[in-house]
Amino acid sequence: MKTLLRSAGLALLAMVVLAPNANAQFEKCQRTIAKANSQYLQARVKALAKCNEGVVKGSVVSCPDSKALAALDKAKTKLTASIDKSCGGDDKVCNLETNALDTTEPTAQQLGWPSQCPNFEKGECRNSVRFCTGIVDCLTCIGDAAVDQEITLLYGSLDLPSTSDKTKNKCQVTIGKATTAFLNSSSKALQKCWDAKINGKFTTGDCFNPSAGDGKYAAAIEKASTKMKTSICKACGGADKTCDGTGDIDPTTIGFPTECSRVAEPHGGADCFGTITDLNSLVTCVDCVTRFKANCVDNLQVPQLTPFPAECNSCTLPPETGACPSAITFTADGQKVDLDTGFTGLAHDAKVPTNGRITLTVSGCDGVAQPTCGECDVNGPIENPGGPEFDTHRCKDASWVRCSSDSDCTNATQCVGGSNNGGLCTTPGDCPNACSGGSNDGNACTVNTECPGGSCHR
Repeated sequence: MKTLLRSAGLALLAMVVLAPNANAQFEKCQRTIAKANSQYLQARVKALAKCNEGVVKGSVVSCPDSKALAALDKAKTKLTASIDKSCGGDDKVCNLETNALDTTEPTAQQLGWPSQCPNFEKGECRNSVRFCTGIVDCLTCIGDAAVDQEITLLYGSLDLPSTSDKTKNKCQVTIGKATTAFLNSSSKALQKCWDAKINGKFTTGDCFNPSAGDGKYAAAIEKASTKMKTSICKACGGADKTCDGTGDIDPTTIGFPTECSRVAEPHGGADCFGTITDLNSLVTCVDCVTRFKANCVDNLQVPQLTPFPAECNSCTLPPETGACPSAITFTADGQKVDLDTGFTGLAHDAKVPTNGRITLTVSGCDGVAQPTCGECDVNGPIENPGGPEFDTHRCKDASWVRCSSDSDCTNATQCVGGSNNGGLCTTPGDCPNACSGGSNDGNACTVNTECPGGSCHR
């Protein structure tokens, strides 16, 4: 009886001890995810901004160059290694997807993650997230998209080369350098705030406006914003070094876009979209867009604390115009496809071949023109556009044979070996350089002696 009670007591003690340890393990993993993701964003920003700054100054031909690519690879390796070490269980490797016996590695859902990457700006970040490998894929996909879009805004349309005009060149360099510095400062401030939240240093509020968060993050972001604006106005604002319209460099002279991005700061913040008419509206644009990018990326890494903001996955392209479509085509993009068939889960997370395409007809729309077509009738599938690469028919009982009518599939037989290997044949003569009959039937040949018991068709 004493032995039984002792065993029960030990089991209860183990449960009491293991629960806090599990929670501590989850918290350590969650903090690492947030920190590693913020560092990854900052490293990517630094590498691409430095490369593009070189292009503006005329010392780099195009980006990313070999130096930037090496920095990007290093940043991703560091992100993966950090999450492996803190979230990969006893073996410190995220391998639960292939090693179901590793019970010490938490699933993504235990860490508070959704089963699918929440995507970013209706883009391509939709991978399955069930393990920490999926978390890494989601973080890098959205981080890459956010940074690359910011870099494109700052450097993508500049009027280059501008090295012969020192004032213009300095202005272009400063816009990129000051804005990317603001992005990194914002990311650092937000990450520190979320870390304090995960660590229990404050229990009410969140790390986004109007919440005070840790009491420091908002002030740090505003300080960085002021520094960015001051730097840009000093370099581009004419003799008085202010963005007041007097002597300012015109955005079109710089080569800056005439419209700001169609995004809005998360959690009901400012709408960034608008016409860029002067230096002041340019500064307002880059400030707003940078806050959008920083908040979206940093909100992503703490799904256990806050859902991914709807503003971060809104459509950023201008509305389509013209008549309602008569057909719609879907083209699979390999590993970015996540096909879930049935409800048991046995056929979930399936992939399909890249460039698999299906086309459907569209008719009976409520409206007559985009973007107000409304609800439409969809039928099909129909033949795919795009030529033979996508509009290919195959014989039902001879899938290796392309066809355009049933007659192409009559007595369809496939050559094995020879110069017509894989082609349609009805007689041995249709298969040059292949054995007909004998022990080597169907295999490639050049002389009859290579076809014991048969003959070589040449």
